[in-house]
Amino acid sequence: MKENARVARAHPGNQAFGVFMDTESPATLYLFESWDSLPDLADFMKTDAQQALATLEQSTLSGEALSLHLSDVPNIPAYDSHTKGPADDAQEDVAQTLVIRFQVRPQERTTFIAAFHDVIPLVRAGRQTETYDLFHVSGRPDNFILLGRWRDAAAYEKHERLPCIIRLRQILPAMLRHASERHELHDAAL
Repeated sequence: MKENARVARAHPGNQAFGVFMDTESPATLYLFESWDSLPDLADFMKTDAQQALATLEQSTLSGEALSLHLSDVPNIPAYDSHTKGPADDAQEDVAQTLVIRFQVRPQERTTFIAAFHDVIPLVRAGRQTETYDLFHVSGRPDNFILLGRWRDAAAYEKHERLPCIIRLRQILPAMLRHASERHELHDAAL
């Protein structure tokens, strides 16, 4: 994974390549990749490092890997592509990353998107917020992923107490098919 991450980050067209571990299930890894274009990603998938990792995955994974292609949500501030990576090795262990997966009722899709319209710029304005983005899962019109990252646990906890976030937690459940999947992550040491 270290070699794959190194090659990906240096590959033409790569904007970001993060590797995270679930805080409650350390054997579960999450990769978050951002590419300039699908051809850039396709080119990377042909590299020796990616091919070696794909071969290794077949013998080491306890289940099937899930890969979701994400795109920006219309009428929502776009992906914050200037997202910072970990500042240094000392900060890697304390940064807080949050991934929430939502499955929205079809009739609530527009209301769900509108609920985030003004919240995203407010959260991004926080000095300790590294990224806060809502994505649409390609091919699944009612599925969305929220990715947030904060410098440390204190900044994350402050975010959780923002009035706009408290309000979101109050109104979102009525828009969802079932409870959202929430995963708190920390950086994998790569």
